[in-house]
Amino acid sequence: MPDRASLEETSSLIDLRDALTDTSGLFRTNWTQNTDVCTWRGVTCSYSGVTLLNLRGKDLKGELPEDVITRLPNLHALYLQGNRITGNFKLGEILKTCKKIKAIYLDSGNHFKGNFGVEEGQRLYASELRVLNLANNQLDGPLPSFASMDALEEIDLRGNDFKGRLHPSVFELKNLRTLHVQHNSLVGDLPTTAPKKKRRFPKALKAFVLSGNSFTGPLPGWLFELAGDTLLDVDLSSNEFTGTVPDSIGRMPEVKAIDLSHNRLTGKLPTTFDIATALEFINLEHNRLRGDVPEQLGELFKLKSINIGNNLFSGELSLELASAPQLSELVVENNWDLCGLVDKKGDERVAKLRRIMRSTEGTAIGMDCERLSGFVSRDPDEL
Repeated sequence: MPDRASLEETSSLIDLRDALTDTSGLFRTNWTQNTDVCTWRGVTCSYSGVTLLNLRGKDLKGELPEDVITRLPNLHALYLQGNRITGNFKLGEILKTCKKIKAIYLDSGNHFKGNFGVEEGQRLYASELRVLNLANNQLDGPLPSFASMDALEEIDLRGNDFKGRLHPSVFELKNLRTLHVQHNSLVGDLPTTAPKKKRRFPKALKAFVLSGNSFTGPLPGWLFELAGDTLLDVDLSSNEFTGTVPDSIGRMPEVKAIDLSHNRLTGKLPTTFDIATALEFINLEHNRLRGDVPEQLGELFKLKSINIGNNLFSGELSLELASAPQLSELVVENNWDLCGLVDKKGDERVAKLRRIMRSTEGTAIGMDCERLSGFVSRDPDEL
């Protein structure tokens, strides 16, 4: 059977063309009157109808009519990123209508409003959806259950105003590779235990980024354990996580960046970081972490930056940190009882650590730790 578009699909694409301003010349030179829409650049058809709409990076402006996408029920992929389109994007209706859709990209320049159209945790059925990229729009409302979206590989909801809890079903998407939900208004604890059906856990997870929300409770140590062999990027910064840093966070051999800054974490750091041999950046600033800075960090060949500023670390800063050959930034300020780095014999390790420090303000760096042992701790919150 020949490729074709239905009258309804043709009408929908014409409405899209007429609603948007095109600075690239696409509509004027190609999406012309009295031509088959299946020949229009960015439109792909099959015998069942329009299956692909690819308008990425065309600098389109204007308000997308609400029903344009739902009138394309055979759509397999939608690429609208890299434009300046506004309008009410009815996610729930689109997922219900376009049952074969595999990819939705709205990121990079658009300003869509809208929501999933469901109550918090309510199921949405999108069994073939693999990529959901809604980044940096003005979408809001609660998130659905992802239990009926088990083909998902990429979820990117960053830079919107989604509210409520992250449904635990997201941790049972076995194909999931990246989860980006940073800079929303999400709240609540993460699951404290692994899914009962561990075979459903996304064991190929590479990015776990939840920063800039209001998540609470303990860090999910079980997740770092189950995904430790694949995770590259862990960013849980600027939330309200409490409790200690689990040992498993140092047992991820592929992780490149760990950011736990601006939380309410307490206790001592684990001494398992020697296993994280790919680690390049670790940021723990603005917590209430105590004790020694693990000397195992000095065993990491690729480590470039350590930020432990504004905590309660104490004791002598280990000279072993200087053994990390690529370490070029060490942030330690406002750890009132952190001391050491007294250069008595022209030690090159002392010279290196002093050179890469941004500031020693609010520390006892440069003072002999033994001479300070009789002083009372100066917790900045008690001053």
